[in-house]
Amino acid sequence: MSQVYAHAHAHSALSAEPEYAVYIYHHPENRLEGQNDWEMRTRTTSLQDALDEARCLHESRGYRMVEVKKRALNQRTARVQDQTFKVFDCQSDEQGPSAKIALGAAFSAAAAFMASLLLN
Repeated sequence: MSQVYAHAHAHSALSAEPEYAVYIYHHPENRLEGQNDWEMRTRTTSLQDALDEARCLHESRGYRMVEVKKRALNQRTARVQDQTFKVFDCQSDEQGPSAKIALGAAFSAAAAFMASLLLN
């Protein structure tokens, strides 16, 4: 009987408001042998708190990726569902500026070439 009450209580708590969890994904070189690739750091009902924590972890550059997941009760199926809310990908940030510079240089070269064709 206590399991039924606990199950009902968990569903009623989740139906009131969603829960947000912050997960970190370790760099391969930082993992210890046998350690998981990912780790849950925080669970809260405040979206802003979850996003603030995720941004802070992302800015530390200590992880491969930081993710915020939303956990809520699906009223139709009466099951708890996790949904990825926001992803902070630290690896793409490292490649981002150099890729943007290369793309800008390519567009500039193409524009200069087109201008030279039009002026001749």
